[in-house]
Amino acid sequence: MTGFLVFLYSILLLSITFILSNSGQLNDEDTEFISIIGAVVDCSTRVGREEKIAMDIAVQDIYRLTGHNLALHVLDLPENSARAAFAAIDLIQNQKLEAIVGSITWHQAALVAEMVNITIKRPIISLTTGLSLIVPDKELPVISMYQDISVQIECIASIIASFKWPKVIAIYEDRYSYSSDLGIITLLSASLQDSGVQLEHYLAFPTLSSLLDPNTTIQNELNKLKGKQNRVFILLQSSLTLASLLFENAKKMGMMRRGYVWIASASFTGLLDSVNSSMITSMQGVLGCKACYLDTTASFKDFEVKFERKFRAEYPEDRNSQPSIFALRAYDAIWTVAKSSKMLHEKNYSKTLLQHILSSDFEGLSGRIHFTNYKLTYGPNFQIVNIVGKSYRELGFWSPEFGFTDNLVKNNSGKDRSQSGEEVLNPVYWPGGKTSVPTGLSESNLLEDRGKQLRIAVPAISMFKQFVRVSHDEIPNITYITGFSVGVFEAAVKCLRYALMYEIVPFHGSYDDMVMKVSQKAFDAAVGDIVITASRDQPIEFSQPYVESGLAMLVAMKSDKSHHHWWFLKVYTKEMWFLMAAMTVFTGFAIWVVEHETERGFNGSSITQIGSILWYSFSILTSAQGESFKSPWSRFLSVPWFFLVLIVTSS
Repeated sequence: MTGFLVFLYSILLLSITFILSNSGQLNDEDTEFISIIGAVVDCSTRVGREEKIAMDIAVQDIYRLTGHNLALHVLDLPENSARAAFAAIDLIQNQKLEAIVGSITWHQAALVAEMVNITIKRPIISLTTGLSLIVPDKELPVISMYQDISVQIECIASIIASFKWPKVIAIYEDRYSYSSDLGIITLLSASLQDSGVQLEHYLAFPTLSSLLDPNTTIQNELNKLKGKQNRVFILLQSSLTLASLLFENAKKMGMMRRGYVWIASASFTGLLDSVNSSMITSMQGVLGCKACYLDTTASFKDFEVKFERKFRAEYPEDRNSQPSIFALRAYDAIWTVAKSSKMLHEKNYSKTLLQHILSSDFEGLSGRIHFTNYKLTYGPNFQIVNIVGKSYRELGFWSPEFGFTDNLVKNNSGKDRSQSGEEVLNPVYWPGGKTSVPTGLSESNLLEDRGKQLRIAVPAISMFKQFVRVSHDEIPNITYITGFSVGVFEAAVKCLRYALMYEIVPFHGSYDDMVMKVSQKAFDAAVGDIVITASRDQPIEFSQPYVESGLAMLVAMKSDKSHHHWWFLKVYTKEMWFLMAAMTVFTGFAIWVVEHETERGFNGSSITQIGSILWYSFSILTSAQGESFKSPWSRFLSVPWFFLVLIVTSS
């Protein structure tokens, strides 16, 4: 009995050993397909929290749908911190990462690639804005997942050009590096210049973490902007926290009232669905462009439900849990690495993971995922939004191919791209409650608010009546002021974006006195044939001259008669001379046919008869020859000819 128990125990021990051995082999096989990915996010920001949640959901979806295991190592570090680069280096060396995804700047990525063996080519997928402006270096395995910011800049420039604001001021947060931020400013300035708009000034705020008193700093900078005449501001690049403080202080300082214009870029408007109502209250009338994505697909709906549930569970202090475009890009970035890693392990060992990522081509939640020169190939389409009430209104769309349109789905192939946003977009609710387009200039707004009329002086007695003519009708007691200069002024007023109220007043005095009255503020401007001289140019400013001024001399022109011998032939055209000669010869020949048998002058040799025909052809131009005709047919032929000759000679 004891021997039998020993035998059973031995069999059981061998079975357990065999099972454990096979289990170890399976685990070894599964381990071969586990992709280890590092994620660098800043969970102190809304964007960082969304990216972390989206990456976690992507890892779960990939395993559920494909069976591919991903190990995600998340580093919660400030976005522009040097610690992020060193932490990424530690992950690559100790955790054997295949790739890194997250808020990695270009300088951080370059540091990582330099510190780690660059020949390994560990792909780094960056979700930041600044990287899309850097010229790609093929020696560095850095890929930008952020869509080309130049397209967004073009959209903003198109909005400004549509409403014909001459100057703008750009505001941005210096979050990445001096060179990349200046690259955005340079890109904006060039795009605005193409539309005839001037970038008058730009204001760079440091990151809020570097400021001891952010509110005081923001108020001081806004005070400087408030002193400028320009009232059109572009929030080009900003964190949600800085934007919140900026608009809150702008409202307190009266910079969200009528006459101001605020335009926000997609880096901020992409988070509008997640901002609270108190922040929305201080942003009434702000115009912005928001990256478009399909939110009606089944895959997006599934992701949205998971995201909201997980976000509320991990961050209950955030009231809004809707995903933004930043979450979608992070989700697509993990899928890009997973697809490429699976292809590397299962199909093609000749390519590196970086090469597989760069050859990606699939439809993600944020749009088409395809890379060219280490950047996304396809530029985004933008939705133009207007913050009103507790949320925002959708005004229309803008795309690089079609410009402004009211519908991206319908066929726009025949659409005129020259249409402006004002023509296509829905009416805009501007700051202060106005629906008419603001002027963007402080002086004009003051004139509109006060209801003041400009007093425009014109010379009552002009030297040249064609430029200014002042006449008075006593019966209806109306003064009429007309002329070329007045017409030019009225045409210029019609080109303004606002209704300019003015009164044209005749000035009885010299031109110098009228200029002096303008400099003394008795008149706001003067219109007329006013010559620009050194003395007049000192106290006032002149517009560009619309006619040339100067002295001209009139002299009698000496007649050159050397070529005038044939002037008498210019009475008629060449065609008329040939026609008259032909008709004369033809009439003479017809009369010769009738008269040559009875008239002696038509007898003789052929030369004599030809001479007689030519003689009669020209002599019948007078009525003298008409009396010598013998045949009534000759007289009949002569009547219409004499009538025609009479008409020709009288003309």
